[in-house]
Amino acid sequence: MLTGAVDVVLELALRAAAALLGRVLHGRDAMEELAAAWTWSAAVWPAVGLLAVALLVGLWTAFWDD
Repeated sequence: MLTGAVDVVLELALRAAAALLGRVLHGRDAMEELAAAWTWSAAVWPAVGLLAVALLVGLWTAFWDD
């Protein structure tokens, strides 16, 4: 439920930024493509992977690296 709400808020923010940049830059569609291609999992899973690796390295250095 929360991730769905956060996803909607982020999509709305990206669409608002795309609309603003569209007015300022006249005809640039890069932000509109970014807003259309946004998915929550595309942003979160790489961050979760990096966090997991950092935690494993931290555990290794804290407990097993003597």
